[in-house]
Amino acid sequence: PWPFLLLSSAASLASYADRANLATCILPMAQDLHWSLPSQGLVLSSFFVGYGLTGLLGGYLADRFGGSKVLQAGILLWSTFTFLTPLFAQAGVSTAVLARILLGLGEGVAFPAIHAMIPLRVPASSRSLAVSLITAASYLGAVLAFSLSPLLIEQAGWPSVFYFFGAL
Repeated sequence: PWPFLLLSSAASLASYADRANLATCILPMAQDLHWSLPSQGLVLSSFFVGYGLTGLLGGYLADRFGGSKVLQAGILLWSTFTFLTPLFAQAGVSTAVLARILLGLGEGVAFPAIHAMIPLRVPASSRSLAVSLITAASYLGAVLAFSLSPLLIEQAGWPSVFYFFGAL
């Protein structure tokens, strides 16, 4: 099960890094793009609209089409919209909100898809450990985003954060 655990953990890490990076970027983005505090709050919270909508859907789709396909589609969606966040943000608050909702839609299927695959790829005696490793990787993703994002902002500007983590 180690290749599965490694890849699922990497997906979990990338997912949490991509959702966390905006928290570090919001102040320089708002300054650069002249966003008000309410606009900043709207952009920050919009991720959870998409995320909340796809949790149950992700489980259903994973049961119907397989967790691997659903996870791959989710990764493609959230990575694309992480990478495109600077472009959408520069077009305005409403398009930034759209990018964050679409990022959330992609990430919302990740854990249901991974959890659908665990019983198929991990022996029963190791499933709790598998869930623990994958969950720990998600928190490591947030740590990575909060640690690297300020350095990227300082060296290359706030858009670089989204390009780096979107490519990751």
